[in-house]
Amino acid sequence: MRWEFGERAASRSEDRQALLDAGVPLDQVDGLLPGRREEATFELLPDALPAWRLWQAMQTQWRLGPAGVYGLDYAVLPVVEQRCGIEREEAGQLFACLQDMEREALRMMAKKGA
Repeated sequence: MRWEFGERAASRSEDRQALLDAGVPLDQVDGLLPGRREEATFELLPDALPAWRLWQAMQTQWRLGPAGVYGLDYAVLPVVEQRCGIEREEAGQLFACLQDMEREALRMMAKKGA
């Protein structure tokens, strides 16, 4: 129920109130709200920053088929690399990193059933 399209996301209490206003019984409201999650944090080494930026830029380029997500669309990779300011010499090394991250993401999506 969290709305991200606007100036701010709704708070949990606003989501709760919206459910109550919609007529959801009080004893069912908390079960319908998403559980609170800890944000995942990780350390990114400076040498990995170009690969991370490329990975983030490619997140809109997932290919999807009848069975779900099956990989990134590498046809757009040269354009994305150019927009990210990645030099040709660096691109080959980053491609290997991108593929590693893609494999791990696909493994995690398959595990979650996405």
